[in-house]
Amino acid sequence: MRIETAYQNGELRVMLHGELDHHAAGDTVREIERAVDAYMPMLCVVDLGGVTFMDSSGLAVLMKTRRRVTQIGGKVRVTGASERIERILNSAGIGKFIEITRREEVHIERN
Repeated sequence: MRIETAYQNGELRVMLHGELDHHAAGDTVREIERAVDAYMPMLCVVDLGGVTFMDSSGLAVLMKTRRRVTQIGGKVRVTGASERIERILNSAGIGKFIEITRREEVHIERN
């Protein structure tokens, strides 16, 4: 799992690349929490456009991210999921807790 972050104007963008499974989940959560703690974003956008596989551990990563971001008063949005991963998100009911959108065109500087 490769993780990229970018921050601009209160928005933290977390771009994930690779397989989001039980092997990658722990490191992914820690990396996202480090970025959230560093930037204290009002919006955290988790871009799943580069995720090739996701299991229930990936769902847990998203919910843990939501918990941490809401603790600081922010919101989480998921974007860029493939149709297959979007079906997983919808089947698990993630949309009740986290906004799910299609790919967004955003131009911000990468860190």
